[in-house]
Amino acid sequence: MNNVLIVGSNGQDGQLLTEKYLKNGRYRNLLLITRKSIKIIKNDSDVSLYEFTSRRELERNVMSIIEVYKPRCIYYLAAYHCSFEKSMENRSKTESRYVNLNYPLRLFQHCDSFAETPSFTYASSSLIFSKATEGVQNENTQRAPSCDYSEHKVECERKLLERFCGNATINIPILYNHESIYRKKTFFTAKVLNYCIEYHKYLKDRKVLRLFNPTDQIDMGYAPEYVDAMMMLNESRAYGSFIVATGSTVTVEDFVHGCFKEFGISSSFVEFQEVERRSNVTLIGNSGKIFDEMNWAAATKGGSIMRKLSEDYKKKFMNQTCLSKD
Repeated sequence: MNNVLIVGSNGQDGQLLTEKYLKNGRYRNLLLITRKSIKIIKNDSDVSLYEFTSRRELERNVMSIIEVYKPRCIYYLAAYHCSFEKSMENRSKTESRYVNLNYPLRLFQHCDSFAETPSFTYASSSLIFSKATEGVQNENTQRAPSCDYSEHKVECERKLLERFCGNATINIPILYNHESIYRKKTFFTAKVLNYCIEYHKYLKDRKVLRLFNPTDQIDMGYAPEYVDAMMMLNESRAYGSFIVATGSTVTVEDFVHGCFKEFGISSSFVEFQEVERRSNVTLIGNSGKIFDEMNWAAATKGGSIMRKLSEDYKKKFMNQTCLSKD
């Protein structure tokens, strides 16, 4: 069994990945890194937690832990993605460059120097194709970023693959929209599903849900399946970039109505408004490469994603017996 390092373990994918390793036990030591702390979980269930007050202190200690534990499976899931308005600020540009580009490059270099045959997974995003002209994207589609976040992701992908050497393996999953109960409340899907939960908790105060651009199409998958894909890539020591997507889309309107139906909510409780789009590109991924090499394909897509997410939210946030039909 290998030592496993997960950087960004408090995000959606980090939490799901941690759960999977704790469940399958395929690790000697599980090293979990967040912005303020390092947690070390051993197979005998001993837990060590280190908390730090500054980014510099945290980074220095992460490097020391790499030297001691020499992790073989490394996942870089940390990301900094701000709003368009915030991205105009110099501080946000600096933070994006550090989190999405400079730090993962330094981390990889350190793992390559001290760990034996490490497998390094750097999670990228479909937003690297934001300005693409092709209808369906694959690994060979020209990168066309539209913001600091996606520009830094593209640059890091290029530099990591350039630095590939015989000791380390680099795999870069390019993740399209993938959702779970761990999504932050600011995400569109979480807004919809949290509204469904709140609707049933406060029946006397039923406010209307307001959303934008109902006809927008989204290639949307089920996050636990995408984390499975990342584990396959890392543990099999795959090399290169891999599209991880469903290859199909669901509209914003269909997603809302599908979730409302699962919760027994009338469609009259949602209002849509058309606003100007930053991009008219519909991002749809072709996952043929990862299917050919890993036999991975999204099992949950199209209409089934609404049903699956609704089931998960009901289990976690409410007693299903309290659901009422309108």
